[in-house]
Parts: sequence; structure tokens; C-alpha cells
Amino acid sequence: MKEVWLFSLIVQERADKSKVIFTQPETSRQYRFIDLKNTGAAFGHALCSLWKWQKGDVLGFYSSNCVDTPAIHFGTFWAGGIASPANPTYSVPELAFQLKNSGAKALVTQAFCLDKALEAAKIVGIPSSRILLIGNEKHSDVIHFIDFLSDARFTKPTDRIINSPRDTACILYSSGTTGLPKGVLTTHRNTVFNLLAYQEVQGNLSSEVGSDGRGDAIISVLPFFHAFGLILGMTHAVMIGIVSLNFLGTLFSSMLFQVRSL
Repeated sequence: MKEVWLFSLIVQERADKSKVIFTQPETSRQYRFIDLKNTGAAFGHALCSLWKWQKGDVLGFYSSNCVDTPAIHFGTFWAGGIASPANPTYSVPELAFQLKNSGAKALVTQAFCLDKALEAAKIVGIPSSRILLIGNEKHSDVIHFIDFLSDARFTKPTDRIINSPRDTACILYSSGTTGLPKGVLTTHRNTVFNLLAYQEVQGNLSSEVGSDGRGDAIISVLPFFHAFGLILGMTHAVMIGIVSLNFLGTLFSSMLFQVRSL
């Protein structure tokens, strides 16, 4: 049983690498399959070369659905890391709890979440130099991930860290209905099995259907901090090579129009 990077990305080697996989309708930003793979590898390299990332280090995510999330997510796996996404509506104490409980070494967020992210990171001892922005906006207090990749371009090459099926891929937190949220260790094997099981009931989705052969498209309404949105929405789209429109408050009717026009 392969790790998530191999299973989701290498399995698509036969796919059209110029095909768009992820798009953010309200910004017109998009990632082709080749962009996703290359950016993920570049991010993984930057983690290893600039931050000396070690196997099993945890990267926290505090963001709504963003077109950059998949590349950062897969790049974390490239570097042997563990992803721990948090609900972007969390308060400072709630975010600080997850960062401390998961053992996060760094945090990825967006500009509109930055004030809370900085405060929570300070509480648990994560310096602002270990906070990265994704999305369209930049901020003088922290580095944007694009600049992070640029800083690593001319560093010594690093090799991808191989994950075993038993290694933890994600730490996903419960809603905390009956107490504090609890982190669930989800292995690479767990993730691959979930993808295979989901494909059994979503086998009608295809990257090659339609009169133009461009395949299906889905609307990623479910949040990427949730297991369903992260694994069965975002990662499954990569696995089978279909277009995912990332929902970030855009009018639903607008998104339906874009699906029809794909």
C-alpha cells in the first residue's frame, strides 16, 4: 500500500499534465496537475532546506479553502511531515490548544486569519518566522509561501522523504462536542483506503467524460480542515484527475455557472 504522495500524484502520470485540477473562482487562480506536483515538491524542498524539516514534524493549517492548500498539503508529505488543519473560525485559545496538542512546528494561514494566528502561535512558542501565508494577499509581518519557495531555489538539492503506510499523514481534530477537541492520527494507509473505498461509490466521476473529453468537475464546498473535505474531496480529485472548484464564500450560483462552462 503506497503513501499518499505516490498514490495520488504518481498514479496520475498518465494524465494530461496541463489539465487544470484546482481553481479558485473568485480569484481566477488555478493549478494544473503539473503545477500541483512541482509546487508541492518545491515546498517540501523548502521545508527541508530552509527549516531543516524532520520526518514526523507537524505543519498546522489555519485557513479556509484556498487554491494553494493542496500543493502545501502534498508538499508537507514530500518532506515527511504531518498536516494538522484547524477550523479557521477557531478563537485564539482554541487554535493555541490544537497547535500545542499536535506539536506543530510551523503554521500556514491566510491574511484574514493572521492576527489570531500570530497570537496563538506566540502562546505556544511558534515564532512569526515559522508562519507562512497562502492566498493572494501578503503581509509585512510574515513571509508568503511563494517567497519561501523563491528563497529555497538555489539551496542544495534535497531528496523526498519516503513515508511508510504506517506513518501518520494527518492529525485531524474532532469538533469537541463532549469536551476538548481530540486529535485523530490518520496514517497514509488510512488515507489510501478511504480514497479507494470512496472511489467504489463515486466511480461515475471521470477525468475523460463529456463531449469535449475534459471530464467532470466538482465544487469543494466541504472545508479542507474536515476529513471528508480534505481526503474525499481535495485528495480524491487529484487521484482521479477531475477539476475541483474551491469554495470560499462565492455565490453558489456563480460557481454552478462556472461548472457548466468548463
